[in-house]
Amino acid sequence: MNTDESYVSASAQGQYLDVNGNITGTFDTGFFSSNSKYVDMNRICSPLLNYDSNVNCTIEEIEISASDYCSADKFTWSIDRGTILSGQGTSSITVETPRSGNFQATLVLGRNSGDPDYKITETINIQRDTPSATLEVFYEGYTEPTYLCKYTGQGFGIQDNENIQNISWNAGNSTVSSENIVDGQRIVTITPYSSLSNGSTINVSATINYIGGCSFTTNSKSFTVSEAETPPEPNGYLYMDPINGNACDNEGYEVIFVPSNLMIMVKLH
Repeated sequence: MNTDESYVSASAQGQYLDVNGNITGTFDTGFFSSNSKYVDMNRICSPLLNYDSNVNCTIEEIEISASDYCSADKFTWSIDRGTILSGQGTSSITVETPRSGNFQATLVLGRNSGDPDYKITETINIQRDTPSATLEVFYEGYTEPTYLCKYTGQGFGIQDNENIQNISWNAGNSTVSSENIVDGQRIVTITPYSSLSNGSTINVSATINYIGGCSFTTNSKSFTVSEAETPPEPNGYLYMDPINGNACDNEGYEVIFVPSNLMIMVKLH
């Protein structure tokens, strides 16, 4: 409640004295209604402090407000980082957030017409949302590859966001192409150095730097370096079988190549 209108009763007790100072009687007014007074108790209560929106990893404006402060009518705000844009001296302020990290807002409540030492201080911690991102690997087929090919490389991407300032691609012993934005993805091609030995390992991750100074590094993915090679000439033989068993009146043939460790069957019609 803003004003505590309380009922206060008062009584008086005393003695009657004569001119010589001798007690001649006593009195007690008691708690009669005619001796009762109403007074306003202007109290300050510990306020609730809130801010109006989540704070992303950007520089933005937010509103911080106080409520349930009872009869306080003097508001002095301060913040440890950032800038108070408006509202000083009122129950809410507009703040430009700092470039990075969390910050605090403090409110000192008082009474303009009361005891200057009668005040209450309350602080709120404003927490930024933790950014996150996922490293995507672009590939054909059903299984994400665990290898990187020399000379051709592999496509990687991060979901684009208007608050991203830049991305640092972390991949040792590799070249990283310039970024292209395709279908909402920031995409690069990472190619191992040709001098690397086949079977070497490359760990790939991305550090996303956001406007406002925050950053987030994705989980690292490990890849084995491989090199495209010309397959060896197969050794084996071919033979043909009629599909219906009749070579003179046949629907087609099964052409079978039999190497030492593999069988490939091709049907010709």
